[in-house]
Amino acid sequence: MRNRQTDIIHKIYLKYKKLIIFNAMNYTRDPHKLEDIVHESVLALKPYEKKLQKMDENSLKNYVCEVARNTAKNYLKNWRNEFAFEDIEIVRSENIDTENYIAQKLDLMNILKSLPKDMYEILKLKDYFGYDYKKIAKILNISNEAARKRYSRAKERLIEELKSTDKSDGEKYEWRF
Repeated sequence: MRNRQTDIIHKIYLKYKKLIIFNAMNYTRDPHKLEDIVHESVLALKPYEKKLQKMDENSLKNYVCEVARNTAKNYLKNWRNEFAFEDIEIVRSENIDTENYIAQKLDLMNILKSLPKDMYEILKLKDYFGYDYKKIAKILNISNEAARKRYSRAKERLIEELKSTDKSDGEKYEWRF
């Protein structure tokens, strides 16, 4: 049986779920991450139940939007080492065997994990999520030019690391998230 405060949060969830999703979609299109962000946003409202009850409709709507945006930003920023083996695709050449293919994927995962957080984040936002520099700049709260420079540096560092671990006698391979 629900108590009165739980009912308030549930009503807010039902009323603003689409609005939360809309705000979160500015940061990710992945349906699983969207669902997580929606739930985390609603949970973030729970400590403020009494405050929410006293808000007028417009203030409540604005507050829910702000919570959703901040939750989405934090979710992406905290997503440091949460990528899966399946997320990485290496373009296979005809002459690469399965064992080398798997080894290259593991090398790439280890390199990505070892990169500084800012480099990892920018690579993930650009190459995995496919965001343009303007959107990346907004998410990371930096200028467009800073986003371009960070991405360039991160890509250079990743290429250097890949070259230093290349065990395929100079055979090059392409990668993408």
